[in-house]
Amino acid sequence: MVYAFESASFVFGARLCYLVDSSAPSVRRIPFSSHQLSLFKFVQERIQCAGSNPGAGPGLQFSHELIPVFRAIVEQVEDEEVEKTLHHSLSNDLAQNPTNISKYDILVSRYKPHLNLSDKGLNKAERSQLKIPKRSYLGLQCTECHRFFQDRTPPSRCEKCQGLLDTVLDEDALSHYSKHDLGNTAHSMWKFHMFLPVRAGTIPVTAGEGATPLRPIRSYSRSRNILVKDETRNPTGTFKDRGASLAVTRLAQLGVGKLALASEGNAGCSFALYSQMAGIRCNVYLPNDANVAKVELSSKLEAHVTGVHGTISDAGRNAAKFAETTGAYNASTFVTPFRHDGKGTMALEICEQLGWESPDYIVYPVGGGVGLIGMWKMFKILQRLGWIRNRPRIVAVQPRGCAPVVDAYNKGRTEVAGWKTPKTIAKGLKIPKPLAGSWILKCLRESRGIALKVSDVEIHKAMLNVAKQDGLLVEPSSAAAFAAIPKLHTTGAIDTNDSVVVIATGSGLKTLEQS
Repeated sequence: MVYAFESASFVFGARLCYLVDSSAPSVRRIPFSSHQLSLFKFVQERIQCAGSNPGAGPGLQFSHELIPVFRAIVEQVEDEEVEKTLHHSLSNDLAQNPTNISKYDILVSRYKPHLNLSDKGLNKAERSQLKIPKRSYLGLQCTECHRFFQDRTPPSRCEKCQGLLDTVLDEDALSHYSKHDLGNTAHSMWKFHMFLPVRAGTIPVTAGEGATPLRPIRSYSRSRNILVKDETRNPTGTFKDRGASLAVTRLAQLGVGKLALASEGNAGCSFALYSQMAGIRCNVYLPNDANVAKVELSSKLEAHVTGVHGTISDAGRNAAKFAETTGAYNASTFVTPFRHDGKGTMALEICEQLGWESPDYIVYPVGGGVGLIGMWKMFKILQRLGWIRNRPRIVAVQPRGCAPVVDAYNKGRTEVAGWKTPKTIAKGLKIPKPLAGSWILKCLRESRGIALKVSDVEIHKAMLNVAKQDGLLVEPSSAAAFAAIPKLHTTGAIDTNDSVVVIATGSGLKTLEQS
Protein backbone atom coordinates (compact mmCIF):
# COMPACT_ATOMS: atom_id res chain seq x y z
CA MET A 1 0.00 0.00 0.00
CA VAL A 2 1.15 3.52 -0.72
CA TYR A 3 -0.02 6.29 1.54
CA ALA A 4 0.35 10.02 1.05
CA PHE A 5 -1.22 13.20 2.34
CA GLU A 6 -3.44 15.60 0.47
CA SER A 7 -4.72 18.90 1.79
CA ALA A 8 -7.69 21.17 1.42
CA SER A 9 -8.51 24.63 2.70
CA PHE A 10 -10.28 24.59 6.04
CA VAL A 11 -11.16 26.83 8.95
CA PHE A 12 -9.05 29.75 10.19
CA GLY A 13 -6.13 28.96 7.88
CA ALA A 14 -5.63 25.35 8.94
CA ARG A 15 -5.86 22.53 6.43
CA LEU A 16 -7.85 19.37 6.51
CA CYS A 17 -5.56 16.49 5.58
CA TYR A 18 -6.46 13.21 3.91
CA LEU A 19 -4.55 9.99 4.11
CA VAL A 20 -4.76 8.49 0.62
CA ASP A 21 -4.47 4.78 -0.16
CA SER A 22 -3.78 4.80 -3.90
CA SER A 23 -3.31 1.03 -4.12
CA ALA A 24 -6.92 0.29 -3.21
CA PRO A 25 -9.38 -0.64 -6.03
CA SER A 26 -10.95 2.76 -5.51
CA VAL A 27 -8.86 5.51 -3.99
CA ARG A 28 -9.68 5.95 -0.29
CA ARG A 29 -9.39 9.33 1.38
CA ILE A 30 -9.50 9.22 5.16
CA PRO A 31 -10.01 12.60 6.91
CA PHE A 32 -7.08 13.33 9.21
CA SER A 33 -8.58 15.66 11.80
CA SER A 34 -8.57 16.21 15.54
CA HIS A 35 -11.67 14.10 16.14
CA GLN A 36 -10.77 11.16 13.90
CA LEU A 37 -9.25 9.04 16.67
CA SER A 38 -9.53 5.90 14.58
CA LEU A 39 -6.91 7.32 12.24
CA PHE A 40 -4.49 7.82 15.10
CA LYS A 41 -4.87 4.11 15.87
CA PHE A 42 -4.16 3.38 12.20
CA VAL A 43 -1.05 5.57 12.34
CA GLN A 44 0.12 3.72 15.42
CA GLU A 45 -0.31 0.37 13.66
CA ARG A 46 1.67 1.61 10.64
CA ILE A 47 4.50 2.81 12.88
CA GLN A 48 4.62 -0.48 14.75
CA CYS A 49 4.61 -2.36 11.43
CA ALA A 50 7.45 -0.25 10.05
CA GLY A 51 9.42 -0.65 13.26
CA SER A 52 9.23 -4.45 13.16
CA ASN A 53 10.03 -4.66 9.45
CA PRO A 54 12.16 -1.75 8.19
CA GLY A 55 11.87 -2.93 4.61
CA ALA A 56 8.09 -3.13 4.65
CA GLY A 57 7.58 -0.09 2.47
CA PRO A 58 7.49 3.67 2.43
CA GLY A 59 5.16 4.01 5.43
CA LEU A 60 3.71 7.46 5.89
CA GLN A 61 4.63 10.09 3.33
CA PHE A 62 3.75 13.76 3.27
CA SER A 63 4.70 16.82 1.26
CA HIS A 64 6.60 19.72 2.79
CA GLU A 65 3.64 22.07 2.46
CA LEU A 66 1.84 19.94 5.05
CA ILE A 67 4.66 19.89 7.59
CA PRO A 68 3.16 22.73 9.69
CA VAL A 69 -0.21 21.00 9.73
CA PHE A 70 1.41 17.69 10.56
CA ARG A 71 3.26 19.27 13.49
CA ALA A 72 -0.01 20.69 14.80
CA ILE A 73 -1.74 17.33 14.50
CA VAL A 74 1.12 15.55 16.26
CA GLU A 75 0.41 17.72 19.31
CA GLN A 76 -3.04 16.17 19.53
CA VAL A 77 -1.80 12.58 19.83
CA GLU A 78 -2.24 11.49 23.43
CA ASP A 79 0.09 8.46 23.18
CA GLU A 80 3.60 9.75 24.02
CA GLU A 81 5.32 6.85 22.24
CA VAL A 82 3.38 7.52 19.03
CA GLU A 83 4.04 11.24 19.31
CA LYS A 84 7.77 10.66 19.72
CA THR A 85 7.86 8.35 16.70
CA LEU A 86 5.95 10.82 14.54
CA HIS A 87 8.34 13.62 15.51
CA HIS A 88 11.28 11.36 14.66
CA SER A 89 9.73 10.51 11.28
CA LEU A 90 9.22 14.19 10.56
CA SER A 91 12.83 15.02 11.46
CA ASN A 92 14.12 12.29 9.17
CA ASP A 93 12.05 13.58 6.28
CA LEU A 94 13.44 17.09 6.73
CA ALA A 95 16.99 15.75 6.91
CA GLN A 96 16.71 13.56 3.81
CA ASN A 97 14.89 16.12 1.66
CA PRO A 98 16.55 19.56 1.55
CA THR A 99 14.01 22.34 1.87
CA ASN A 100 13.95 26.10 2.20
CA ILE A 101 11.35 25.90 4.97
CA SER A 102 12.89 27.02 8.26
CA LYS A 103 11.60 26.18 11.72
CA TYR A 104 10.56 29.83 11.93
CA ASP A 105 8.45 29.49 8.79
CA ILE A 106 6.86 26.33 10.14
CA LEU A 107 5.78 28.11 13.31
CA VAL A 108 4.58 31.24 11.57
CA SER A 109 2.61 29.27 9.00
CA ARG A 110 0.43 27.84 11.78
CA TYR A 111 -0.66 31.29 12.87
CA LYS A 112 -0.11 33.37 9.71
CA PRO A 113 -1.54 31.04 7.06
CA HIS A 114 -1.67 33.77 4.43
CA LEU A 115 2.13 33.66 4.16
CA ASN A 116 3.62 31.57 1.38
CA LEU A 117 6.25 29.21 2.79
CA SER A 118 8.27 29.36 -0.40
CA ASP A 119 8.13 33.16 -0.53
CA LYS A 120 11.58 34.65 -0.09
CA GLY A 121 10.25 38.21 -0.04
CA LEU A 122 10.43 38.65 3.72
CA ASN A 123 13.68 40.14 4.97
CA LYS A 124 15.03 39.72 8.49
CA ALA A 125 13.63 43.04 9.68
CA GLU A 126 10.13 42.13 8.48
CA ARG A 127 10.36 38.71 10.07
CA SER A 128 11.46 40.18 13.37
CA GLN A 129 8.24 42.23 13.47
CA LEU A 130 6.08 39.13 13.21
CA LYS A 131 4.94 37.69 16.52
CA ILE A 132 4.65 33.96 17.03
CA PRO A 133 1.82 33.30 19.47
CA LYS A 134 2.02 30.63 22.09
CA ARG A 135 -0.92 28.38 22.78
CA SER A 136 -3.34 30.43 24.88
CA TYR A 137 -5.28 27.59 26.52
CA LEU A 138 -3.58 26.49 29.73
CA GLY A 139 -6.08 24.26 31.51
CA LEU A 140 -8.94 24.41 34.03
CA GLN A 141 -9.41 26.05 37.40
CA CYS A 142 -12.01 25.49 40.09
CA THR A 143 -14.14 28.58 40.69
CA GLU A 144 -14.38 27.72 44.40
CA CYS A 145 -11.04 26.39 45.71
CA HIS A 146 -9.03 27.69 42.69
CA ARG A 147 -7.21 24.40 42.20
CA PHE A 148 -5.69 24.08 38.72
CA PHE A 149 -6.27 21.05 36.46
CA GLN A 150 -4.92 19.79 33.17
CA ASP A 151 -7.71 18.34 31.01
CA ARG A 152 -5.93 15.24 29.75
CA THR A 153 -9.05 13.27 30.69
CA PRO A 154 -12.64 14.46 30.16
CA PRO A 155 -13.28 16.85 33.08
CA SER A 156 -16.46 17.64 34.96
CA ARG A 157 -16.40 19.27 38.40
CA CYS A 158 -13.54 19.88 40.83
CA GLU A 159 -12.22 16.63 42.27
CA LYS A 160 -11.45 18.35 45.57
CA CYS A 161 -14.56 20.41 46.38
CA GLN A 162 -17.02 19.67 43.54
CA GLY A 163 -16.90 23.31 42.48
CA LEU A 164 -17.54 24.34 38.87
CA LEU A 165 -14.57 24.56 36.53
CA ASP A 166 -13.58 27.47 34.32
CA THR A 167 -11.10 27.40 31.46
CA VAL A 168 -7.85 29.35 31.90
CA LEU A 169 -6.42 31.39 29.04
CA ASP A 170 -2.90 32.83 28.90
CA GLU A 171 -3.52 36.51 28.23
CA ASP A 172 0.16 37.07 27.53
CA ALA A 173 -0.18 34.63 24.65
CA LEU A 174 -3.38 36.35 23.51
CA SER A 175 -1.55 39.68 23.46
CA HIS A 176 0.52 38.39 20.51
CA TYR A 177 -2.61 38.45 18.40
CA SER A 178 -4.09 41.57 16.88
CA LYS A 179 -7.74 42.36 16.34
CA HIS A 180 -6.71 43.57 12.88
CA ASP A 181 -5.55 40.07 11.84
CA LEU A 182 -9.01 38.50 11.93
CA GLY A 183 -10.38 39.69 8.60
CA ASN A 184 -9.24 36.80 6.40
CA THR A 185 -10.13 33.99 8.75
CA ALA A 186 -13.14 31.67 8.97
CA HIS A 187 -16.67 33.07 8.76
CA SER A 188 -17.76 31.38 11.97
CA MET A 189 -17.09 31.67 15.67
CA TRP A 190 -13.87 29.71 15.06
CA LYS A 191 -12.15 32.81 13.71
CA PHE A 192 -11.66 33.48 17.44
CA HIS A 193 -10.04 30.10 18.05
CA MET A 194 -7.28 31.74 20.11
CA PHE A 195 -9.89 32.60 22.77
CA LEU A 196 -11.19 29.04 22.97
CA PRO A 197 -9.98 26.11 25.12
CA VAL A 198 -8.54 24.00 22.33
CA ARG A 199 -5.05 23.04 21.27
CA ALA A 200 -3.13 24.87 18.59
CA GLY A 201 -3.97 23.55 15.14
CA THR A 202 -7.34 22.12 16.19
CA ILE A 203 -9.74 21.31 13.37
CA PRO A 204 -13.15 21.94 14.94
CA VAL A 205 -16.42 20.09 14.69
CA THR A 206 -18.28 22.92 13.01
CA ALA A 207 -21.46 23.52 11.06
CA GLY A 208 -20.75 27.22 10.50
CA GLU A 209 -22.09 28.44 13.84
CA GLY A 210 -21.51 32.05 14.82
CA ALA A 211 -20.79 35.08 12.62
CA THR A 212 -24.45 36.03 13.15
CA PRO A 213 -25.74 39.48 12.14
CA LEU A 214 -25.96 42.48 14.43
CA ARG A 215 -28.70 44.74 13.10
CA PRO A 216 -30.98 47.58 14.23
CA ILE A 217 -34.54 46.88 15.25
CA ARG A 218 -37.49 49.24 14.72
CA SER A 219 -39.86 47.71 17.26
CA TYR A 220 -39.09 50.31 19.91
CA SER A 221 -39.54 53.83 18.55
CA ARG A 222 -38.23 55.53 21.70
CA SER A 223 -34.65 54.59 20.84
CA ARG A 224 -32.66 54.22 17.64
CA ASN A 225 -29.72 52.65 19.41
CA ILE A 226 -31.15 49.17 19.94
CA LEU A 227 -29.49 46.36 18.03
CA VAL A 228 -30.24 42.65 17.96
CA LYS A 229 -27.61 39.93 17.88
CA ASP A 230 -29.59 37.47 15.79
CA GLU A 231 -28.62 34.01 17.04
CA THR A 232 -31.59 32.44 15.26
CA ARG A 233 -29.30 32.22 12.20
CA ASN A 234 -27.24 29.41 13.74
CA PRO A 235 -27.42 25.85 12.29
CA THR A 236 -30.17 24.63 14.64
CA GLY A 237 -31.60 28.11 15.16
CA THR A 238 -30.08 28.83 18.55
CA PHE A 239 -26.97 30.17 20.26
CA LYS A 240 -26.63 26.75 21.91
CA ASP A 241 -24.79 25.69 18.75
CA ARG A 242 -21.77 27.74 19.80
CA GLY A 243 -21.36 25.89 23.08
CA ALA A 244 -22.07 22.51 21.51
CA SER A 245 -19.53 23.00 18.72
CA LEU A 246 -16.78 23.86 21.19
CA ALA A 247 -17.68 21.19 23.73
CA VAL A 248 -17.93 18.38 21.18
CA THR A 249 -14.66 19.48 19.54
CA ARG A 250 -12.76 19.27 22.82
CA LEU A 251 -14.52 16.13 24.05
CA ALA A 252 -13.79 14.34 20.78
CA GLN A 253 -10.11 15.22 21.21
CA LEU A 254 -10.26 13.70 24.68
CA GLY A 255 -11.68 10.44 23.32
CA VAL A 256 -15.29 10.72 24.50
CA GLY A 257 -17.45 8.24 22.60
CA LYS A 258 -20.75 8.71 24.41
CA LEU A 259 -22.32 11.68 26.18
CA ALA A 260 -25.51 12.59 28.01
CA LEU A 261 -27.09 15.90 28.91
CA ALA A 262 -30.24 17.44 30.32
CA SER A 263 -31.95 20.10 28.25
CA GLU A 264 -35.16 22.07 27.88
CA GLY A 265 -34.84 21.38 24.15
CA ASN A 266 -32.42 23.62 22.27
CA ALA A 267 -29.21 22.27 23.78
CA GLY A 268 -30.43 18.76 23.01
CA CYS A 269 -30.81 19.63 19.33
CA SER A 270 -27.39 21.26 19.23
CA PHE A 271 -25.53 18.41 20.89
CA ALA A 272 -27.40 15.90 18.74
CA LEU A 273 -26.12 17.68 15.61
CA TYR A 274 -22.48 18.08 16.61
CA SER A 275 -22.23 14.67 18.30
CA GLN A 276 -23.49 13.06 15.10
CA MET A 277 -20.84 14.93 13.11
CA ALA A 278 -18.10 13.72 15.47
CA GLY A 279 -19.33 10.13 15.70
CA ILE A 280 -20.25 10.46 19.39
CA ARG A 281 -23.40 8.80 20.72
CA CYS A 282 -25.71 11.39 22.24
CA ASN A 283 -28.35 10.84 24.95
CA VAL A 284 -30.71 13.72 25.70
CA TYR A 285 -32.99 13.98 28.74
CA LEU A 286 -35.89 16.43 28.32
CA PRO A 287 -38.88 17.38 30.50
CA ASN A 288 -42.05 15.82 29.13
CA ASP A 289 -43.47 19.24 28.27
CA ALA A 290 -40.55 20.16 25.97
CA ASN A 291 -41.53 21.61 22.60
CA VAL A 292 -42.43 18.83 20.17
CA ALA A 293 -40.24 20.18 17.37
CA LYS A 294 -37.18 20.13 19.61
CA VAL A 295 -37.83 16.54 20.62
CA GLU A 296 -38.32 15.48 17.01
CA LEU A 297 -35.24 17.31 15.75
CA SER A 298 -33.03 15.74 18.41
CA SER A 299 -34.33 12.31 17.42
CA LYS A 300 -33.87 13.00 13.69
CA LEU A 301 -30.24 13.86 14.44
CA GLU A 302 -29.84 10.37 15.92
CA ALA A 303 -29.82 11.31 19.60
CA HIS A 304 -31.50 8.93 22.03
CA VAL A 305 -34.19 11.09 23.63
CA THR A 306 -35.76 10.33 27.01
CA GLY A 307 -38.70 12.28 28.41
CA VAL A 308 -38.68 12.97 32.16
CA HIS A 309 -41.56 13.88 34.45
CA GLY A 310 -40.88 17.20 36.15
CA THR A 311 -38.46 20.07 35.46
CA ILE A 312 -35.00 20.25 33.92
CA SER A 313 -33.61 19.60 37.40
CA ASP A 314 -35.26 16.18 37.29
CA ALA A 315 -33.89 15.66 33.77
CA GLY A 316 -30.45 16.58 35.08
CA ARG A 317 -30.60 13.94 37.78
CA ASN A 318 -31.56 11.32 35.20
CA ALA A 319 -28.73 12.37 32.88
CA ALA A 320 -26.23 12.23 35.76
CA LYS A 321 -27.43 8.76 36.78
CA PHE A 322 -27.16 7.51 33.20
CA ALA A 323 -23.63 8.91 32.88
CA GLU A 324 -22.56 7.34 36.16
CA THR A 325 -23.92 3.89 35.34
CA THR A 326 -22.85 3.71 31.67
CA GLY A 327 -19.59 5.66 31.63
CA ALA A 328 -21.03 8.34 29.34
CA TYR A 329 -19.71 11.86 29.73
CA ASN A 330 -22.16 14.30 31.33
CA ALA A 331 -22.25 17.36 29.06
CA SER A 332 -25.01 19.17 30.97
CA THR A 333 -24.78 22.89 31.72
CA PHE A 334 -21.65 23.66 33.77
CA VAL A 335 -21.08 19.99 34.50
CA THR A 336 -18.84 20.31 31.46
CA PRO A 337 -16.56 23.38 31.43
CA PHE A 338 -16.43 23.68 27.64
CA ARG A 339 -19.74 25.33 26.76
CA HIS A 340 -19.61 28.89 28.13
CA ASP A 341 -16.52 29.98 26.17
CA GLY A 342 -18.31 28.99 22.97
CA LYS A 343 -21.20 31.30 23.80
CA GLY A 344 -18.66 33.89 24.89
CA THR A 345 -17.73 34.35 21.24
CA MET A 346 -20.93 36.43 20.95
CA ALA A 347 -19.12 39.15 22.93
CA LEU A 348 -16.13 38.98 20.58
CA GLU A 349 -18.35 39.26 17.52
CA ILE A 350 -20.43 42.11 18.93
CA CYS A 351 -17.33 44.19 19.68
CA GLU A 352 -15.86 43.47 16.27
CA GLN A 353 -19.14 44.38 14.56
CA LEU A 354 -19.20 47.68 16.47
CA GLY A 355 -15.69 48.59 15.33
CA TRP A 356 -14.08 47.23 18.49
CA GLU A 357 -16.31 49.15 20.84
CA SER A 358 -18.66 47.62 23.37
CA PRO A 359 -22.31 48.63 23.71
CA ASP A 360 -23.53 50.33 26.86
CA TYR A 361 -25.86 47.44 27.69
CA ILE A 362 -26.32 43.76 26.84
CA VAL A 363 -29.89 42.53 27.44
CA TYR A 364 -29.87 38.79 28.00
CA PRO A 365 -32.58 36.25 28.96
CA VAL A 366 -31.21 34.13 31.81
CA GLY A 367 -31.86 30.42 32.23
CA GLY A 368 -28.72 28.49 33.13
CA GLY A 369 -26.55 31.57 32.60
CA VAL A 370 -24.02 29.96 30.24
CA GLY A 371 -24.07 32.82 27.73
CA LEU A 372 -24.03 35.53 30.40
CA ILE A 373 -20.96 34.06 32.09
CA GLY A 374 -19.18 33.36 28.81
CA MET A 375 -19.78 36.84 27.38
CA TRP A 376 -18.78 38.65 30.56
CA LYS A 377 -15.55 36.65 30.69
CA MET A 378 -14.70 37.67 27.12
CA PHE A 379 -15.60 41.33 27.65
CA LYS A 380 -13.16 41.45 30.58
CA ILE A 381 -10.40 39.79 28.57
CA LEU A 382 -10.91 42.17 25.63
CA GLN A 383 -10.64 45.20 27.90
CA ARG A 384 -7.46 43.90 29.56
CA LEU A 385 -5.95 43.26 26.13
CA GLY A 386 -6.79 46.81 25.11
CA TRP A 387 -9.08 45.72 22.26
CA ILE A 388 -12.02 47.65 23.77
CA ARG A 389 -12.12 50.66 26.10
CA ASN A 390 -15.19 49.90 28.20
CA ARG A 391 -17.27 46.93 29.25
CA PRO A 392 -21.06 46.85 28.97
CA ARG A 393 -23.52 46.51 31.80
CA ILE A 394 -25.46 43.25 31.73
CA VAL A 395 -29.26 43.25 31.99
CA ALA A 396 -30.50 39.86 33.19
CA VAL A 397 -34.12 39.11 32.31
CA GLN A 398 -36.25 36.27 33.69
CA PRO A 399 -39.96 35.42 33.50
CA ARG A 400 -42.03 36.33 36.53
CA GLY A 401 -43.01 32.67 36.96
CA CYS A 402 -39.38 31.55 37.38
CA ALA A 403 -36.96 34.28 38.43
CA PRO A 404 -34.52 32.87 41.00
CA VAL A 405 -31.55 34.91 39.73
CA VAL A 406 -33.47 38.21 39.62
CA ASP A 407 -34.74 37.75 43.17
CA ALA A 408 -31.32 36.79 44.52
CA TYR A 409 -29.54 39.70 42.81
CA ASN A 410 -32.05 42.37 43.78
CA LYS A 411 -31.96 41.17 47.40
CA GLY A 412 -28.16 41.34 47.49
CA ARG A 413 -27.62 37.64 47.98
CA THR A 414 -24.54 35.67 46.90
CA GLU A 415 -26.41 32.41 46.36
CA VAL A 416 -29.50 31.58 44.31
CA ALA A 417 -32.35 29.82 46.11
CA GLY A 418 -34.46 27.28 44.27
CA TRP A 419 -37.76 28.41 42.73
CA LYS A 420 -40.48 26.18 44.15
CA THR A 421 -43.15 26.20 41.43
CA PRO A 422 -41.71 27.35 38.09
CA LYS A 423 -44.38 28.24 35.56
CA THR A 424 -43.83 30.17 32.33
CA ILE A 425 -44.28 29.93 28.57
CA ALA A 426 -40.52 30.61 28.26
CA LYS A 427 -39.55 26.97 28.70
CA GLY A 428 -35.85 27.58 28.07
CA LEU A 429 -35.80 29.90 31.09
CA LYS A 430 -37.66 27.52 33.39
CA ILE A 431 -34.55 26.69 35.41
CA PRO A 432 -35.60 26.62 39.09
CA LYS A 433 -32.05 26.60 40.48
CA PRO A 434 -29.18 27.32 38.06
CA LEU A 435 -26.09 25.27 38.90
CA ALA A 436 -23.91 28.35 38.35
CA GLY A 437 -26.16 30.67 40.37
CA SER A 438 -23.42 32.27 42.47
CA TRP A 439 -21.21 32.67 39.39
CA ILE A 440 -24.04 34.44 37.54
CA LEU A 441 -24.56 36.82 40.47
CA LYS A 442 -20.83 37.59 40.59
CA CYS A 443 -20.83 38.53 36.90
CA LEU A 444 -23.86 40.79 37.37
CA ARG A 445 -22.25 42.55 40.33
CA GLU A 446 -18.98 43.07 38.44
CA SER A 447 -20.86 44.60 35.51
CA ARG A 448 -23.03 46.80 37.76
CA GLY A 449 -25.86 44.95 36.11
CA ILE A 450 -29.63 45.14 36.23
CA ALA A 451 -32.03 42.25 36.86
CA LEU A 452 -35.75 42.37 36.17
CA LYS A 453 -38.79 40.19 35.60
CA VAL A 454 -41.29 40.17 32.76
CA SER A 455 -44.71 38.53 32.61
CA ASP A 456 -45.78 35.85 30.15
CA VAL A 457 -48.24 38.37 28.66
CA GLU A 458 -45.36 40.80 28.03
CA ILE A 459 -43.25 37.99 26.56
CA HIS A 460 -45.99 36.97 24.12
CA LYS A 461 -46.62 40.58 23.12
CA ALA A 462 -42.91 41.16 22.44
CA MET A 463 -42.71 37.95 20.41
CA LEU A 464 -45.51 39.14 18.11
CA ASN A 465 -44.14 42.69 17.98
CA VAL A 466 -40.63 41.86 16.76
CA ALA A 467 -42.06 39.43 14.21
CA LYS A 468 -44.36 42.07 12.76
CA GLN A 469 -42.04 45.08 12.95
CA ASP A 470 -38.64 43.47 12.33
CA GLY A 471 -39.33 40.15 10.68
CA LEU A 472 -37.65 38.44 13.60
CA LEU A 473 -39.20 35.12 14.59
CA VAL A 474 -38.09 34.30 18.14
CA GLU A 475 -39.19 31.79 20.73
CA PRO A 476 -40.69 32.91 24.07
CA SER A 477 -37.38 32.48 25.95
CA SER A 478 -35.74 34.89 23.53
CA ALA A 479 -38.70 37.27 23.50
CA ALA A 480 -38.28 37.80 27.25
CA ALA A 481 -35.25 40.01 26.52
CA PHE A 482 -37.27 42.17 24.12
CA ALA A 483 -40.09 42.41 26.65
CA ALA A 484 -37.68 44.08 29.07
CA ILE A 485 -36.89 47.04 26.77
CA PRO A 486 -40.03 49.16 27.51
CA LYS A 487 -39.56 48.62 31.25
CA LEU A 488 -35.93 49.68 31.11
CA HIS A 489 -36.87 52.91 29.35
CA THR A 490 -39.97 53.62 31.46
CA THR A 491 -38.09 53.24 34.73
CA GLY A 492 -35.15 55.29 33.47
CA ALA A 493 -32.73 52.43 33.98
CA ILE A 494 -31.57 52.94 30.39
CA ASP A 495 -31.46 56.25 28.58
CA THR A 496 -32.73 56.52 25.01
CA ASN A 497 -29.22 57.55 23.92
CA ASP A 498 -27.60 54.42 25.37
CA SER A 499 -26.48 51.75 22.93
CA VAL A 500 -28.20 48.43 23.64
CA VAL A 501 -27.67 44.95 22.20
CA VAL A 502 -30.43 42.40 22.74
CA ILE A 503 -29.47 38.75 22.38
CA ALA A 504 -32.07 36.87 20.32
CA THR A 505 -31.15 33.44 21.62
CA GLY A 506 -33.44 31.11 19.68
CA SER A 507 -35.74 30.80 16.68
CA GLY A 508 -39.50 30.61 16.96
CA LEU A 509 -39.62 27.95 14.24
CA LYS A 510 -39.31 25.27 16.92
CA THR A 511 -42.04 26.80 19.11
CA LEU A 512 -44.78 27.58 16.58
CA GLU A 513 -47.44 26.11 18.85
CA GLN A 514 -46.72 29.01 21.25
CA SER A 515 -46.96 31.79 18.65
